[in-house]
Amino acid sequence: MQFKNIKDVFEAHLGHIVFNSSFKSQIKQLRLNWTSKKDVNGHQYSEFLGSNLLGVHPVRYSEQDEYLFFVNTLNVDPTILKDDLHSLPDIHKERSVSSNVSYLTMLYLGHKFATSNMSKNDRIDAILEIYYLFAYKAMSSLITHYFNKYNLDIAIAKAVFERLSEKFILKKYGNWQGVFTHQAGVILPDGIYYPKLVRFNTIDATDIASGLQTRIRDLFKNVYSVIREVSELDHRINTSSLIGSIGEDEDGFIDTMNAHDGTITYINSILPLKTDFVDSDIVYLVSYLIGSDEDHVKTTLMYMSDLAVEKKLYNNLTKDTLNITFRYLRDKRITHDYNTRILEIIQIMKGYWSASSVKDKDVLQLKKETKNIIRKATGVETDWVISKINITVLIYIFVRAIKR
Repeated sequence: MQFKNIKDVFEAHLGHIVFNSSFKSQIKQLRLNWTSKKDVNGHQYSEFLGSNLLGVHPVRYSEQDEYLFFVNTLNVDPTILKDDLHSLPDIHKERSVSSNVSYLTMLYLGHKFATSNMSKNDRIDAILEIYYLFAYKAMSSLITHYFNKYNLDIAIAKAVFERLSEKFILKKYGNWQGVFTHQAGVILPDGIYYPKLVRFNTIDATDIASGLQTRIRDLFKNVYSVIREVSELDHRINTSSLIGSIGEDEDGFIDTMNAHDGTITYINSILPLKTDFVDSDIVYLVSYLIGSDEDHVKTTLMYMSDLAVEKKLYNNLTKDTLNITFRYLRDKRITHDYNTRILEIIQIMKGYWSASSVKDKDVLQLKKETKNIIRKATGVETDWVISKINITVLIYIFVRAIKR
């Protein structure tokens, strides 16, 4: 059978569907069923959608999901539908996205909802449901491709989100479902693809499919580029140390205390030696994750080293920094393997050092002393800038101490 255009193909295969509130509910239930699926770790897909992490949740859009969409919901044979779509001259089957039978079918459903007799609000809700299915499939394909052999360590994923600036829409909306709701605007009324969705000729359909997938791919790759940067930094910093092998039993607790003393002795021994104390990789890592000016941090650390040489540095600065950090990490049940949890520790201590609710006198005195050093070393007087440098320096001291 010869078809003139994409609408002819879909009318031949899906002409039996009535586009009303009842069918909209079927589509919504199909989507909700997907979000309630569990991954290989036993976590529902909804956890991914409600999170701001990428690479941690192995969500998949499977062949079974395709079957539920085409056969159970639409009552159509996807193989025959695909052959008929690919018979159209303006659909190039070598283009994996714009010729994808699932994407094109979803968009046709969106077209039929957009031009139905339903109320405006119901039409918008229905198109949103269609877009969510499209986005879930597109994002799942990217996750499968980039994280096929392993899932990203959650500490790295959390560090990545902390690093994202407000220009990332994931940072703005806080979770992936919020991102997808925002992205859906392009095919809703007033969106750039809405006129094409309403008109829906073959070129319109392929343009929308390519455009929507490209937008999802671009936001994925933008976050993925930060993942690569943080992972590389973690790889460079994450080396073995004495502390890394400490156990959690009673003897291990004693060893831990001894190791803490040894760590304090070590950091004090290298403090007067600039080339040993100031490690450029660690400076970059901590500055990058906290969002501080790297040069200001390095200048402060070198100034501290000079003060140590002249024996003018606040006597207990490094000791108090390490003891307070070890104590707080112990409260968080982190008592060993510090080197393998550096990114996690940075995030934890960032929250602690920046908290205005902490009233411990030792902490307040320590922060006061380091802020004075920062002012003298850098000449910076802006309080919020000094605070960021302060947090970075205190965390740096701990990370440098455990990286032997």
